[in-house]
Amino acid sequence: MTHRFPIPSDAEIESLIVQALESLPNAEQSRLSLIEGKLLQKAKKDKSQNNLNKIPWWIVLLLAGGFATAAWWVGEISVGDRVLNNDDQSSEINGEKQLESNKEEPDKKEMREADKDHGDEESPIIYQRESF
Repeated sequence: MTHRFPIPSDAEIESLIVQALESLPNAEQSRLSLIEGKLLQKAKKDKSQNNLNKIPWWIVLLLAGGFATAAWWVGEISVGDRVLNNDDQSSEINGEKQLESNKEEPDKKEMREADKDHGDEESPIIYQRESF
């Protein structure tokens, strides 16, 4: 069921609004200032809370990049120290092996060299080209 009310004109709408505003009681200045003060306090609290969450994005990126660079740098330094320590240990081991090999008899050295020369002839074929 639809109602067919006539559409009010602009003058009628204006007169209705004026009547509604005139029928309202006058606002008291003390109540208005109290409401205004409460709204200002609430706005200040909300503003301070919102500012904490709005850290500029570029500061976050700079901090993240700095941490990543520092972690990479520390990793490189620690790996470099390990390599240097391993090189020192391997050079000490090689020096000890050389001293031991110098102490061995010359006959054993000659036998090893001869074995190396003849070992290649008797070794199995690992790689061979095929001819077609």
